Amino acid sequence: MQKAADQVRVNVQLINAMTDAHLWADTYDRKLTDIFASRSEIAKTIAETLQARLTGSEKAQLRKHRR
Repeated sequence: MQKAADQVRVNVQLINAMTDAHLWADTYDRKLTDIFASRSEIAKTIAETLQARLTGSEKAQLRKHRR
């Protein structure tokens, strides 16, 4: 994560811990107005991109931090 003025850049990588293989990566640039909303948005985008299935409690955690 990098910060400059009112901007934040989040670099995300998914690595297979068993093989050390690089599976996926992306960069997200956001305004630093509400970091918790940005975190939730990025987490949801990653989950959708990876076609992950979130449990009910994980979805609730994402909704909780969006407020």
